[in-house]
Amino acid sequence: MDLDQDQIDYYSVPALSHSRLKDIRHSPGHFRWKMDNAEPATDAMNLGSLVHAMVLEPHVLASQFVASPKFDRRTKVGKEERSKFFADHPDKKVVTVDEWEQATLMADAVLAHPGAGSLVDNVIAHGSAEREVYWEDARGINRKAKVDGLYYGDHGDQSVPSYVIDLKTTIDASPGGFRKSISKYCYGTQMAYYVEAANTAMRGAVIIAVSKTPPFGVGLYRFNSEAIDRAALVVSRWLDVYEKCTKEGVWPTYWDIQNVDVPDWFLTSNGVDRERIDDRPVGGTKSHQVSWEGC
Repeated sequence: MDLDQDQIDYYSVPALSHSRLKDIRHSPGHFRWKMDNAEPATDAMNLGSLVHAMVLEPHVLASQFVASPKFDRRTKVGKEERSKFFADHPDKKVVTVDEWEQATLMADAVLAHPGAGSLVDNVIAHGSAEREVYWEDARGINRKAKVDGLYYGDHGDQSVPSYVIDLKTTIDASPGGFRKSISKYCYGTQMAYYVEAANTAMRGAVIIAVSKTPPFGVGLYRFNSEAIDRAALVVSRWLDVYEKCTKEGVWPTYWDIQNVDVPDWFLTSNGVDRERIDDRPVGGTKSHQVSWEGC
């Protein structure tokens, strides 16, 4: 894609990002609905953006964020003061004073962590924070990625990045807790997407995870080249589906008929004798394609 990155807004570019592509894992219909129905940013998203700025781009804080004082919205004066405050800051993400303090403590925890702080220092020293990438892949699909940072080092050529660095805010940054988040939010495929976007011989990706609650624990999670290659298989599959649906103009949800069964536990819990269950004919509707969980 031929774009002047100094003159464009990343979010306005009509290219395929990982955050959009991953919706296709539910179904093409889910993907299409999300694409046609933009969802407003949540408080959790705004907190994450604020922590990112504090850690990776502190110079943009004043221009992009503002902390809102508390207004008594039960009164006319409070409502008017709140309306005026938002009118005075139309282009900024508004967070509460408590959220600003929370984000500050989270950012401080990241920077104080020996490993995470070193990674962030490397990203900032090389000017690689919040790197926007636009490209056309081998399928002819226009794609984009906004990479938190690129780490330089760990091999002979110091001019070539060796890792994608990604910062995540999370409920639980512990090994057990965050591994669940990796699967739930498709962080593995996101890292594979970003490694492809960087278009270099990278060794993998590292996620810096910071908890949202005290003591704001910080964990580091590395995806080696093998993990990236495995996750890339999923990305490729999603792109296959996206390409097919785009060409055909059809975005199905759940079209195939699924066989279901009424499990034994449901029968016994509703008073059916075990003997009657054991005597029922073999076959019929018995199937394990979908487990029927209730009436």
